[in-house]
Amino acid sequence: MEELVDRLREHHVIVVLLTRYLGTSLDLDYIGADNERIGREATQHLIQLGHTGMVHFAGTDSSTGHDRAFDTFVRAMRAAKLVPSLMVRPGQ
Repeated sequence: MEELVDRLREHHVIVVLLTRYLGTSLDLDYIGADNERIGREATQHLIQLGHTGMVHFAGTDSSTGHDRAFDTFVRAMRAAKLVPSLMVRPGQ
């Protein structure tokens, strides 16, 4: 990755990384996604629209989908006094 970034910079290309966190020593600007906040706000938005029966689908078999995002979904549902439905993982 460092080699690619160096080559891009040689050509005056601005490099911005979108990631969950910057797990590298590269000196880059990056946009990090707060998966817990995204999950909470998305769930709260759907609740505000009147949805009550929701299921959490994990798009990938990753910790983002089935750990943090699901836990946040469950907490948001319970905070609204709703029963969280099951989580569906890839391949199920």
